[in-house]
Amino acid sequence: MQPSPLTDHVPLEHRSFAAVEHLAPLLALFLPMFGNVVGALAAWLLLRERHPVLDAQGKESLNFQLSLTLYSLVGAGIVLFTFGLGLLLLWPVFAVFYVMQFVVMILAVASTLNGKPYRYPLSIRFVR
Repeated sequence: MQPSPLTDHVPLEHRSFAAVEHLAPLLALFLPMFGNVVGALAAWLLLRERHPVLDAQGKESLNFQLSLTLYSLVGAGIVLFTFGLGLLLLWPVFAVFYVMQFVVMILAVASTLNGKPYRYPLSIRFVR
């Protein structure tokens, strides 16, 4: 699918708003468990009607946070199902996802501040 001419670059006047959308999941630092999803959702809902690129980047951030939450819940289910033994195998995966969340968030902010839209890796497109 071809990107729309309105969403294939981030206009200068909307770059800081796009960066806010990518940084909003940091709400998880203050609201554990689902703060990352709440932050991404709130930023997207507040900014999506200003410009199509803000709508697209907000969806990207929200979809990535929803995907990470789903992956974490599946991992937690495996740990519970195995009565904690799964944690012996999955703790490196949890650690990688935790660090990856911050790394890709920084990459997304840098990309949008440079005028390029960002696509998150391992993201399921829940919101289209």
